[in-house]
Amino acid sequence: MIEACREIDGNTLWYVFGSVLQNQASPSDIDVLCISSDTSTLRKVRSRCADFLLNAPIHLRILTERQEQALEFIERTGAVNISQK
Repeated sequence: MIEACREIDGNTLWYVFGSVLQNQASPSDIDVLCISSDTSTLRKVRSRCADFLLNAPIHLRILTERQEQALEFIERTGAVNISQK
């Protein structure tokens, strides 16, 4: 899913958070965060991810950089950056 979205904009940042980071043998889902400064990019990411989200236990959160800063989402959730440049 992330690789497919990198074709849209290679500058988006990707994080995982939640139960997948808690060393559970089989987490119930995978929580993924996507951050970009551009709302147009985020709309395209949401659209590109739609099929993946229907077929896998993935919860996708999409935020602008400004929203993430206001919410302090990364800090509050302990999200881990999985972006590769």
